[in-house]
Amino acid sequence: MYSSYGSSTNFVPGECNSGVCFNGGQCRGGYSQSCSCPPGFQGPRCQYDVNECGINNGGCERECCNSIGSFKCKCPQGFELAADGRRCTDIDECRDHNGGCQHKCLNTDGGFSCECPKGQRLHADGRTCIDTEPLNGYTRVNSSSLEAVVSFKCLLMTY
Repeated sequence: MYSSYGSSTNFVPGECNSGVCFNGGQCRGGYSQSCSCPPGFQGPRCQYDVNECGINNGGCERECCNSIGSFKCKCPQGFELAADGRRCTDIDECRDHNGGCQHKCLNTDGGFSCECPKGQRLHADGRTCIDTEPLNGYTRVNSSSLEAVVSFKCLLMTY
């Protein structure tokens, strides 16, 4: 029994005691000052993080992010983590609200695209369709571009 400032502890010099091991490690017992480390930690006192991502990308299909004592698999935009927590599966953006497309939504690997019916083209927003066919003489289609044809008359009003 060792006494310090009037308090009594079970500290026995030379034996592996509490406080020797870090990060949840357990003393191996006896006079050994080494510890049994929980998953994610290593070293004689469990003081070092294991970089799980450094070996086979942590088993992750795409991105592996190491953290203290653990790791996490991540997927790029357009994909979601599968139930196994390692693989990435494509998100079908067209499933929800037609992907925001005015007409047809086409799911692609990691994304989607919108299509318009014949006589229309995709607007700059990538989702809305606008007419390319003649419309009351104001719009016509050239072979490679759209061109507005507008005619007007000015009336001079005198007072």
